[in-house]
Amino acid sequence: GGERVQSTLLPKHYSCGADINPVTRTMFLAGVKREAHDPVDPCIFVLGQDQKGGWAEKGNLSRPGTKIVASVKCIDKNNGNFVAACENVPLEDKQHIISIYDVNHASHSQGKPLQVYHDHADFITCVEAHPLDKDVFFSGSRDCTVRTWDRRIRDRCVSCLGEGGGRGTPRWSRASTPSQTRSSPQASRRSSSPGTSATPRAPSPRYPSTTVPSSRCRHPPPRAPSARTASSPCPR
Repeated sequence: GGERVQSTLLPKHYSCGADINPVTRTMFLAGVKREAHDPVDPCIFVLGQDQKGGWAEKGNLSRPGTKIVASVKCIDKNNGNFVAACENVPLEDKQHIISIYDVNHASHSQGKPLQVYHDHADFITCVEAHPLDKDVFFSGSRDCTVRTWDRRIRDRCVSCLGEGGGRGTPRWSRASTPSQTRSSPQASRRSSSPGTSATPRAPSPRYPSTTVPSSRCRHPPPRAPSARTASSPCPR
């Protein structure tokens, strides 16, 4: 097993999620208040590592009006500290949200999210970064869906695995984009109305005929028998 080298105590919060950015030597903790009546707000704690390897709190992102910050993940580790957090906001119409924070430039005491996503219909339990694409991340929820998000698309998820509410067989659906809704010439040729036949495709100019020349066959045709072989057998 591993060896504990340091413990960090949060005086008025429990930590229910954590992530580390090794590039910037920064740790993020999802802080939940210990008791419901405690006069503190849920927080995202930001810890920095010193040259000796110890961790100390550098600040926090306080979330007033949020009931719980369930998970936190650094989604762009090579370009700073962009953090995705799963939050439950009971006073909003859409209570279950994913918030994106820029910890590099936001004030730790009054940081506001850069983007907020609302597609989940139930408690969001986890969020995970894409291993190759810095703009893409994933989330899982109690609504029985796993959703894919792209920070370049600000108003919705880009795809969804599963069906909300836990009913039916899980399936994969992809959100349509403007480029996907426009019909292409190839799609219009393939689709035809009932009672009509599709337009036949013209032969390719490079290969106008389906007949393959004999010179291009893998095995050449058999030779015709010679006159000597056809007349009589060879003398002994």
